[in-house]
Amino acid sequence: MAEETAKSRILLALKESGVTQSRLAEELGLDRASVSEMLNKAGEPPSKYIKATARLTYFYVEWLTTGNGPKHPVSIIYHPEIQEANAEYLSGKSIRPVTVVVNQQGKELMTYVPVRAQAGYLKGYGDPHYIEKLPAFSLPILKDGAYRMFEVDGDSMLQQGGGGLHDGDIVISQYIEDFFTLKDRRVYVVISTDGVCVKRCINRLKDKENPILICQSDNKNGQHPDIIVRPHEIIEVWELKAFISRQLGFATDLWDMLSNVEKQVALMNEKIKRIEEERAGGSF
Repeated sequence: MAEETAKSRILLALKESGVTQSRLAEELGLDRASVSEMLNKAGEPPSKYIKATARLTYFYVEWLTTGNGPKHPVSIIYHPEIQEANAEYLSGKSIRPVTVVVNQQGKELMTYVPVRAQAGYLKGYGDPHYIEKLPAFSLPILKDGAYRMFEVDGDSMLQQGGGGLHDGDIVISQYIEDFFTLKDRRVYVVISTDGVCVKRCINRLKDKENPILICQSDNKNGQHPDIIVRPHEIIEVWELKAFISRQLGFATDLWDMLSNVEKQVALMNEKIKRIEEERAGGSF
């Protein structure tokens, strides 16, 4: 079998995680030729090779040593490079994989990206070492797919009447492999070269003359202009499926507003009625 020896498992771990033998040599404090010779000759490698490989690739020491148990805690999947000139990428036809975390049973976990980690996320979104350091959870009610939680920053998605998303709320969102298929007026977490935002989107990415994604705020106080994102600037898109709020939304605010309007109308009608009665009484 291809993975029947510790050396073959080391080579597989290096290949799947994108770590070169030169990098392994650097970790071991050896030259590249010595490492290559060790991995290609007969016999089992010294334990330091296995430990160094585990540190670099996040593959489990037990699996590297014996071939038993799970390979690694992280699904080693690398996001493609973002290139403006990459016609295939911009066409929307290519599948965009995402780095995810799995538990020892192979079940995918949902990672959480707080506001303080969002700047680092822009650099580490495709790095399994970075993703694994984020808090990860399991939520049984979610269907199959890759999910991630992001913390809302600011009040741009507050709605009139107290609804919508508050600063500090946590959105649970599902990964969109092809962001050219985004539905208009739905809420998405858009990861772009400019940052992380939670917005209601208008998809014009297939427009031949001016392909753009229009990211709008639900808060219409005039302080949150639309954000325009172009295809080559998009790194990841996650569709909002649910959210966790630390604040109780005052859904009654809108009802109170409508109730106040009804009261004002009733009072006005009563006043008009009295005026009409007074006029009618004075005509006799």
